[in-house]
Amino acid sequence: MDSNNGQSAAAEDPAASKGKPPVAICLDDDPLVGAVFLAAAARAGAAGIFTAEPREFERAVASHAPRVVVLDQMMPDRTGAETILWLRGLESRPRLIAISADALYLETAAALIKGAGLDLVAALRKPLRVNELAEAIRSAVAG
Repeated sequence: MDSNNGQSAAAEDPAASKGKPPVAICLDDDPLVGAVFLAAAARAGAAGIFTAEPREFERAVASHAPRVVVLDQMMPDRTGAETILWLRGLESRPRLIAISADALYLETAAALIKGAGLDLVAALRKPLRVNELAEAIRSAVAG
């Protein structure tokens, strides 16, 4: 998905029975995180969609029904907590990977995600590593 601030990359998933890779969407205000995410999604065999814009993120989630969402916890326009509560209201709930440079934000996000009845796959500290994020995405789409 291409947009003002978003980018996408798709990688073929040999295990996908219908020929389409699972979708992973990342919401983060840092384009460098977006680049790491897109590389990790491709490595994990997922179609990656990155955006820095909360409204664009909501549109992407509504139109692509992602299997996994990678969610920054500290952004200028919206908190991770607000987005977690929004995701809780969806009929089709993606699995979540929380990311932040701050360990306290990750602990808070993990508690909120579990309390909201959502599935936390991983809580990863920035700076992100492609291999670590790819493994978390792979785990999320497999589970």
